[in-house]
Formats: sequence, C-alpha cells, structure tokens
Amino acid sequence: MIGDKKLDVIEDEYGLSIQFSWFTPMAYFLIFFCIGWDSFLLFWYTSAGGGDAPWIVYVFPLIHVAVGIGLTYYTLCLIFNKTHIDVDDKHLWVHHSPIPWWKGNVDLPVNDIDQIYVKEEKKQGEDGASYTYILLAKLKDGSTEKLLDIGMTDSEKVLQLEELIENYLGIEDYPVRGEYGRHRTAPTTQAKRRRQKRRINAPSTSLMNKHTGDEAALDGTYYRILHDSQYDWKNGNSDKLLQLSDDANNSLLIYIRQNKGVYGSYLEEKLSLYLSNEIAFDQTKPANQFSFQDIQYQLHDFSEGETFLSDQQAPIATKQWLYQSVSGQQNIRIVSNDNMLTYYKGESQKMDDQFDLDETLDLNRPEKRIINNWDEEDLV
Repeated sequence: MIGDKKLDVIEDEYGLSIQFSWFTPMAYFLIFFCIGWDSFLLFWYTSAGGGDAPWIVYVFPLIHVAVGIGLTYYTLCLIFNKTHIDVDDKHLWVHHSPIPWWKGNVDLPVNDIDQIYVKEEKKQGEDGASYTYILLAKLKDGSTEKLLDIGMTDSEKVLQLEELIENYLGIEDYPVRGEYGRHRTAPTTQAKRRRQKRRINAPSTSLMNKHTGDEAALDGTYYRILHDSQYDWKNGNSDKLLQLSDDANNSLLIYIRQNKGVYGSYLEEKLSLYLSNEIAFDQTKPANQFSFQDIQYQLHDFSEGETFLSDQQAPIATKQWLYQSVSGQQNIRIVSNDNMLTYYKGESQKMDDQFDLDETLDLNRPEKRIINNWDEEDLV
C-alpha cells in the first residue's frame, strides 16, 4: 500500500514527529472503480424500489453492498489519511488520521523499548513474490510489539524510520534474530565470549568487566548499562562498547579499545545514515584516508573477529576499520556486522587519576560534551 513515500520529520523541544501520506497512484483506479461499483448498486436498489420486487432482490446484493462500503472507506483513507509517529521522552505513539483506522494504533512507554527493527514479509502470488516491510519494537521483557504494518514496500524507508527513532531515543542498534538485512550462521558450541583478565587489585567498578544491568557511578551520577557489546578480535585483543543511561534518560556511548596491555577509551556517537553517506565507504575497497567534517582521517587499524551482544549467545562475524585524525584525538570507527555497516565518531579521552563526568552529555550535540580525568583502573 505504501511505496516510496516522503517522510516529513520534525524534531524540537517537544519531541520527534514523523508523518507520511497513504496516497498512492492506485487511489486513482480505486476512485473510478468505487464510483462504478457504488453507482451500479444505487441503480439496482432504485429500480427495485420503484416496482413490486420480491425480497430476494434486496437481500441478494448485500454482500456487494458490504464490499462497496469497505472499498469506498479504504479508498477515502488512501486519499486523505496520514500515519503519525510521535516520540517524546515518555511515549512512542503511532496513529492514523483524519479517518479512523481500526488497527495499527500503538502507545508504548519508551522505557519499555529495547530495540527497533525491521522484518521482511514475503507473499507469493500468481504474478510472483511480493515483499513488504514491518517496523517492530523489541521490548525489555522479551516480547515484540508491531509498530507499523500497513504494507510498506520500500525497505529503505522503513530502515530510515528505524534509524530516526533509535537515534532520537538514544538506542544503540544491535542485530535482532529475524531482522531484515541480518543473515547469521548457526552458532557453534565453541563460540564463547572471551573472558577478560582482571588486573591485580583492580576495583570492582571496572567498566571492562561490567555487563548489561550493572551500574556505574560517574561523578555522583548513577548510570545503568543498557547494552554491552564485546568485540573479540583474532589478534587476541578484546574491545568493548557500553551504552549507559541515567534516570533522566541521558545516554553515554563509551568504547574501550585494547592494544595488548594498553587500553584506550573513546566517547562515541553513532552517525546518522545521512552523515554516513558523506564518507562513501566501500568495504570491498576501503580507502586509506578520507575527509569528514573538515578533518582528515587515516586508516589506523583493521580488525576481524566476532561480536558478542548482551542478550544473544550466538556471535556475529565482524570486521572493523579504525580511522584516526592526524592529532589522534578523533576517530571514525566503521563496523561491519554480517556485512551491515555502522559508523561511529569518537573522541579520545585521557586516563588520569579519576574517572570524572563534568557535564551530562547529549550525544546529539557534540559541542556540549565535556569529559576528562578517566581512571585507567576503571577501564580495564
């Protein structure tokens, strides 16, 4: 029903609002079809009412009347309706207007949402297979809520919806079983997350040894780890990506990189699809250098291995290209999970005597990020 639609996106202090029209060229055909269908039924009953027709004349077309009413109602929705996806700091709301539609309305507390993802559905017809794409929410209790299922046939548009919502809510994207675009091999019994070696006298608050559900105190503010991803590389190093959130839903994305016995930490943000396209990265022929936002980046490291996600046992085949600026303070990290690319922009953080957070961070506004005094023991 919905093909290549233009998304109208508004993001302000009140929240995120996405809307698109249902209208497709098929509406033109349905308009004339409904006019013809309804006109015939009107003529039928007008003619029957003018004479002494038996009761069967009135009852026989009732199925056709029901079809005409339903088809006309649907056509009016196709012409006038819009789907609205509204997100604020408390709720995600999906509804259709101005003509009421009896299914597809959703109202979810955002704190219940663990992941947004897209699923492909195949339907086999006489003229071949057709594909539609459904937007779903995986909830923290393990259940799934259908957000959008109105026959969208443009996979890129639905993936764009996923990205818009996840970026606004600060949800770190990770693969979900059955997700469109993810093709995993069956897990092997030997595939296990690499155990991290603890340093002698390392504090119990070590971020490297923390997992989803744990808490970390940063400058008096308690953050809960929503997700942790561990990258086990073939060279023996293990990196970690942590998504933390405080009670006010302020998020931090911290990447901890191992180089043998040396650990580095980076405050990261996931780049949007629009910004990612500016890099024009090709994993079959990765560039040795590129310019992004007036900064020159040079390929610093390439790694292959497996990613272990916080809630999944099966590892994901992973490749990573790490680009550094000339100063070494800025990084672009390009990660390929099952050949699906994700881009991260990070800033290197110093390791001093104390892990200290000077200001609550807003990942959507890099200019407001201030972090210093990272404790090396807290990152091992």
